[in-house]
Amino acid sequence: MVPPEARATRHARLATSRGPSWLHAGYTEWDVTGRNPNHDLFYLSMPPVLPAVGGFLDADLEIDFAGGTQGNWQIPMFDYTVT
Repeated sequence: MVPPEARATRHARLATSRGPSWLHAGYTEWDVTGRNPNHDLFYLSMPPVLPAVGGFLDADLEIDFAGGTQGNWQIPMFDYTVT
């Protein structure tokens, strides 16, 4: 069964903050879910302040499949460049 928060129409706008990240201390978690037929949820944890252009950052992507009923992946992402 897909949870109600996954069934709701996901935003077609900018990401929304979910507050402090549980996955990465000191980071902010963002809901970056777009509309998708499988009701998957996408959360991006990243530093609350981005480095200047040319700087680097690490982030974490969490994917909850079918709203979390089909498991999830936590994907570390390293050395992203700010442009």
